[in-house]
Amino acid sequence: KAILEAGAIVICDTNVYLRLYDYSPQFADFGIQCLSAIKDALVVTYTTGLEYKKHYMAKYAAAKTKIENYNKKLDEITQKFRADISNEFERIEQYHFPDTDELKSIAITKIDEIKSLFDEYYDNHELLVSANEQYLLCDPVKDFFDTLSGQILSPYTIDRIYELCDEGKKRFKNNTPPGFKDKDKDGIRQYSDYILWSEILDYSSGAKKDIVFVTDDVKTDWWENSTDESGNLVRSFHAKLVTEFAKRTGQTIYALTSNE
Repeated sequence: KAILEAGAIVICDTNVYLRLYDYSPQFADFGIQCLSAIKDALVVTYTTGLEYKKHYMAKYAAAKTKIENYNKKLDEITQKFRADISNEFERIEQYHFPDTDELKSIAITKIDEIKSLFDEYYDNHELLVSANEQYLLCDPVKDFFDTLSGQILSPYTIDRIYELCDEGKKRFKNNTPPGFKDKDKDGIRQYSDYILWSEILDYSSGAKKDIVFVTDDVKTDWWENSTDESGNLVRSFHAKLVTEFAKRTGQTIYALTSNE
């Protein structure tokens, strides 16, 4: 609240908007409410607008069957595990270890209990399927994203895009973030993260605004991982990006994942 009251701008990566399609209806709606609450502080990069329009239809289509698919995947995993255990016991039995029949019976029973647990959860939450169907009679994520049309930044010129691609190629050779983890992608796609980063830098520099950058891309070309004294994973926005941002803009960047 303090950051926003100070006039900071929130810029969300494309994956933040697309991830809303993966959530349960209730949580997706909560996510949209959160974004709506800070709508006036949101700015959308041209790169994000382009990528969202490219991918949202596939995400929307997948969202219609996501609950059934999650249950199907869990069922496939348990069935494969059951088959693998049975096959392994058949191999072990040829060595005539004692009481393997009893051990096999107990193990298979436990696996069947796990499958029953998943089935029971799905049956008890079957209402989620109809709730999801009702929720997706329209596309609430796109409906919200469309309200941000006036907050999308103008595109770079073709000449500027080529310049950024050349800059990105040089940065990738030195593993300079962001985007070097995408250097195996085809064509201009490998530089999309760097183009996005350039948009953020240029906007902050011109508007003289601090930025809250939200992304669910947690690869090492955006973040650095370390461990604390207790051995827990600690993720922090890449120091090179923090330094570059401060140097180029004179402002501060705060980086978060969408869950944060």
